[in-house]
Amino acid sequence: MAKEEAKKLSYEELEKYAINASQENQALKDELQKYVDFSMFKRLDYLFKVVEHPEVFKDADFVGTVIEEIKVALYPPVQQDPANANPEQKGE
Repeated sequence: MAKEEAKKLSYEELEKYAINASQENQALKDELQKYVDFSMFKRLDYLFKVVEHPEVFKDADFVGTVIEEIKVALYPPVQQDPANANPEQKGE
């Protein structure tokens, strides 16, 4: 059999495919975010178990690191906008 010639798509068909691909991409992003969130909360469960039973680990530095990680997860550091870093210099 001879090779089939590739059909050239119209602008409207390309636009339709692009919209569908964009929607599928967004759905995949949303699903990935669900897994990332689940993973983070599962990790927090295990971190709290370490804090609940520090005697099992016998390493105060490790338990302290775990406590710091929990703090950062629950209270992420506030990131300043570089434009607002020095408000007194703004008027100059």
